Amino acid sequence: MKATTTLRHFALVNFKADPVRLRSLIPHEFDLNRTEGGDTLVSAVPFQDTNFRFPWFPWIGFRFWQTNYRTYVVERGTGIRGVWFFGTDLGSPLAWIPRIAWSLPWFKAEYQTRMTDALYLILSKSKLSSSVFNFILSDEPSDLSPSDFELLSNPIVGFYNRMDGEIGTYDIEHPPMKLTKAVSVFSRCTLFERLGLVDYGITPHSVYVAEPIEFKINLPPKVFR
Repeated sequence: MKATTTLRHFALVNFKADPVRLRSLIPHEFDLNRTEGGDTLVSAVPFQDTNFRFPWFPWIGFRFWQTNYRTYVVERGTGIRGVWFFGTDLGSPLAWIPRIAWSLPWFKAEYQTRMTDALYLILSKSKLSSSVFNFILSDEPSDLSPSDFELLSNPIVGFYNRMDGEIGTYDIEHPPMKLTKAVSVFSRCTLFERLGLVDYGITPHSVYVAEPIEFKINLPPKVFR
């Protein structure tokens, strides 16, 4: 079964993270995946779900803001590249559905947003994180190398600590992203600060914004192994 959605205002806000501290937060079943330059990154990934449809009642579409907080990993047993989710903010009461049904670490969040052709601004607050994403948009194409583009934009498998302590996993499908560069005015995630991964006021390593893109989420999530 698949849930489907169109993502708008999709951004990758990437911060360099302390690799020793990051390693301590990731289960031993996974290795850290680094950029071509050897950096370990954590990313806040805000976007707006539009026309989100569950497979059980596809005639109803939902619209809400969402932010995923993640890093990049390789599963040791298979070599599969993916992301490790620290948690997700959802600007909708629907956050309780994945939390209760599949023990996903999702949290109800309040969002304020302003989007123009030149400006991107999101403020969000939840029990997971208080976050600010404020940057200037451009038409300049991404300068990512092919391997870093694949690392950041195409991790099709996600892993996470379930609310019950088990490791969960799910996978997605989407076409290649078209990314453009953005310049951060101010970006902050208190989650990453609380975890000891980044310091307050640090400038992101990079920010990229994608054109609207279709996503498919394969359901239900599963317990890892």
